[in-house]
Amino acid sequence: MKYEVLEKLRSDKRFLKYLRENSDWYKQLNRDPNNYELFVKKMNVKSSKEKKFVSKRVLFFESKKNGYLLFSGNSNSFYQLEEENIPYVKKMIEENDDSCLPEDIRQDFIKSGILLNENDDAFFDRMKFISYRIRFSKSQLSLTIAPTMACNFKCVYCYEGERAKDVDSNNVTMSEETLNQLVEFIRKSGVKKLGVEWYGGEPLLAIDVIENLSKKIFIYQICH
Repeated sequence: MKYEVLEKLRSDKRFLKYLRENSDWYKQLNRDPNNYELFVKKMNVKSSKEKKFVSKRVLFFESKKNGYLLFSGNSNSFYQLEEENIPYVKKMIEENDDSCLPEDIRQDFIKSGILLNENDDAFFDRMKFISYRIRFSKSQLSLTIAPTMACNFKCVYCYEGERAKDVDSNNVTMSEETLNQLVEFIRKSGVKKLGVEWYGGEPLLAIDVIENLSKKIFIYQICH
């Protein structure tokens, strides 16, 4: 069956155990959860030359100022459409038929998630599966770290208020104690790969915290 794996994942939890024990592609995915191409190949997803599925997360409407627009919820992008292509886009949405689309527009719709290799349910099940594999992987760890909540902007909507101005305060900038606890947490996790996204505030206002944490991770060879 075309989406046999996804349907079994939805209907039979025991199938996950079966995959871990018997499936070669699952074992390869387990070693490298980011190997998206392998996953797509083994799931028998149709190639870009074959029929596509129109995502339900699209909105087609006419704007008074900008004419006809098509919004893609999968990529948060807008397309301004020319009059000559309107009938083709309507046919694509209403009949799930993209055969009349100009090839350049079709390729753009594929890249932006308007046209999918599978229906929405199968697409999101696959994304959920990949997300869970990465999230619960013991070989890698992704962290969002706020070295400081201080900021050198003055946005009127900022929820930090006056607190964000005191860069040297422990209530705003990460203390040495917290930094060491974070290093120990990473060490105990036993991961081989670490991904860090710096958050704030403005993270670079605490560049010493960023450098200190980075040095300790590399000096102790906690991960790569």
